This record gives sequence, structure tokens and C-alpha cells, in this order.
Amino acid sequence: MYRYMKVKFCALLKMQSFSPPDVTSSTEMLEEEFVCGVCCDLMVIPTTLNCGHSFCRHCLARWFDVGKKTECPICRKSFAGCPMENKHMMNSLEKLFEVKYRKRKEEVLDDKDNKQAIQEFEKILEKRHRSDNLSATSCGFLMGIVLVLLIIVCFYMAFYWGSGEFNLLVKKPLIKWTVTDVESWLEDQGLQSYREVFRDVGVNGRMLSEVEADDLESMFNMTNSLHRRMFLHSLNHAITHGVKQPTNLWEYKALNSAHAVFLLYCMNMTPRLCTLYLYRYDYDNYVLYRNYVQTCNVTAQDDGLSSWLFQAGSIFMPHYIQAKFVYCFKDVHYWTSRILLMQCLIRTLLDLISIGTVSRTLTPKDVLHPIIKFTVYYLVSSVWWILPTIIADAIFYLELYFGLFFVINELYNKLVHPNR
Repeated sequence: MYRYMKVKFCALLKMQSFSPPDVTSSTEMLEEEFVCGVCCDLMVIPTTLNCGHSFCRHCLARWFDVGKKTECPICRKSFAGCPMENKHMMNSLEKLFEVKYRKRKEEVLDDKDNKQAIQEFEKILEKRHRSDNLSATSCGFLMGIVLVLLIIVCFYMAFYWGSGEFNLLVKKPLIKWTVTDVESWLEDQGLQSYREVFRDVGVNGRMLSEVEADDLESMFNMTNSLHRRMFLHSLNHAITHGVKQPTNLWEYKALNSAHAVFLLYCMNMTPRLCTLYLYRYDYDNYVLYRNYVQTCNVTAQDDGLSSWLFQAGSIFMPHYIQAKFVYCFKDVHYWTSRILLMQCLIRTLLDLISIGTVSRTLTPKDVLHPIIKFTVYYLVSSVWWILPTIIADAIFYLELYFGLFFVINELYNKLVHPNR
């Protein structure tokens, strides 16, 4: 009996100590989740932006009316088009705070200034949205036409110039050279003053391969020792390899098609990795590249210092170094060199913009992205021979001549839409 009374007494104490939850406190905590960040009151016609923040529609309209900017009042991120009302949030407000929400909504909408601000806000943004959609459609249509024309032009250039590659001396064996070919070869070596002498003698490729050092002065009146050394060096290369040594872009591409495309894309997209690759695995081309840059620099220092300056420039301003290299061929490739110089200038500006952005938000993706791109270019160039010649040439000319439009578009997007 005593034990039964004790259990009953404990149960009674528990019932007395139990109290219902504080409903008022819970409601207030819940109401804080529906407070507008502008007016700090319960939201009316809640409107959610792209960034996730929600506001009263009239508060958002008045914010837009002050600055005429389509950006979030809290995080300042831009939003596009006319933001829609959040129906789900509005239904929740009507159910949870039925009386308070209805009263506040009447107060807000009874104010003529609020109603007018909302109407102007929706009218202006809907007009902008329609205009943007129309512009995007027109721009997309025009870009499609331009892209088709670019492809047609690239294939035409590939067919027209590709068919002429077989006539280049770098593809023509030395023993098949004609007298005209020998004259062209002399001009490429900077020995055009001896063209008439070789033409009068009737020297063709077979005869040229038999010319010796003693014959140059006696038969061809080549008295300058520097000219003789240059002539013999170029002739020995032609005899050893069977073809002429490339002296311009077209000849180098005709002889090394895959490598030319690889260098063109990598020097544009990942110049630092490309220079490192040349230094480590293709040192002959690296030395040729460095020597051209140093030779064209009128104020070149001694070899040691200029070499260090070249390496520093390849790391910090690689496109500037490329511009110096391209400048060496300004007389040989008039329009091509100008187009490439413009590309180098714009890519240098893009580099400076990217450095400012990456220095603030550097992620592993920023480091891995250029490495992945370089690897893809290398793998594609390794199987370049699989592609038909006309398609391969079209890809080359697309990057060479129309890459300028792509970098201009990239610069425009960086300046106009920096947060993208």
C-alpha cells in the first residue's frame, strides 16, 4: 500500500511539473525567418532573387527605383529579367500569420506610392527581358551565320593553300629543283644578288648539289666570305635532308603539320607550359625561338642576362615574348603577323585580368585547368595524322586567323560580365 501511494505521488509531481510549450516564443522565432531584409518587417508579396535572398516586392521596387540597378540589396549580385513572386512562401505566410499578414498587406497596397513603384518595376524589367531575349535570338542567329561562313572560309583556305604546299621547296626533293626553284631558294637565304648569275649558268637542283666551296668564287663571283658560309650551310642542310630548310610559317607547317598546330594552340592557350615543354623535350626549337626573340630586340644585353630576361618574360608575360617573336616576321607575313600581334596584346590584357582574379580566389581547378588543356592538345597532335588533311588545315587556319575574334569576345565578357 505504501509503495503504491509513493508511485502515485511521483506521477502527480511529474504531471504538475509538466508545462505546455511556449507557443508565443515559437511563433516569434518562426516570424524572424519571414522578415524582409530591407524594411525589417513581415514580408508582403515575397519575391526571391537568383541569389536566394527574399524581399517584399514593394521594397525591391523602391530599391530599384533609387539606383536603377538590378542587383540584390544584401549581396549585390545581379539578377536577370523580372523576378517572380514566391508563391510557396506567400502561402506559408497566409497560413502561419493569417491576421497579421492580411493587415500588413492591406497597409502596403493601400499606399499609392508602393503600388506605382511595383507597376513601374515590373513594366521596366519585363520590357528589358523581352529586349534581351530578342537580342539574344538575333545575336544567336547572326553568330550561327558567321560560324558557318567561318567554317566555309577555313575549308576554302585549307583547300587553296593546302594544294599549293606540294609546290613548296620544303616538300620538293633537291634533285627535282628547277632553275626557278634555285633562284627562289637563294632569295629565301638572303642571297638574291646572285640570282642572275645562277640563272645565266642554268643551275638546277642536281647541279646545285654538286657545287663546292671553290666554285662559288670562281664561277658565281661570290667574293663575300660570309655569303659563302651562309650558302654552304644552307646547301649542306638541303643535301643532308633532301629538302630546303623552312624559313617561314607556311614552310614550317608544310613540313611539320601536327607540331605547328600543337605549338599554335598551346602558345595561345597555355604559353607557360608550352615553353617549359620546348625547353625540356624540344630544346632545338626552344633555342630557335629564344634566338629569334633576342635577335629582333635592338637593345639586347649580353647572352647571360638576355637569356634570363627571356625566361622571366616567358613566365610572367609569355604573350609579350610571343609578340616579339612574331614581330621578326612582320615583313615576311604582313597580315598574318598583324593579326597575331593583336592576339598577343589582347591575351596579355586577359592575363593581367586573370591574375587579379585568381590572386583573390585561387582554387585547385585554376591550377589543373591549363594542365588538362595542354595534355589534350598534346594527345590530339599525337593522332593528328588520322584527320583528313583538309580538316586539319581548316582547324589550323581557324585558330590562326579567327582566333582574334574569340579573344576579343573573351575580353568583352571579362570586362562587361566580370562575375561570370
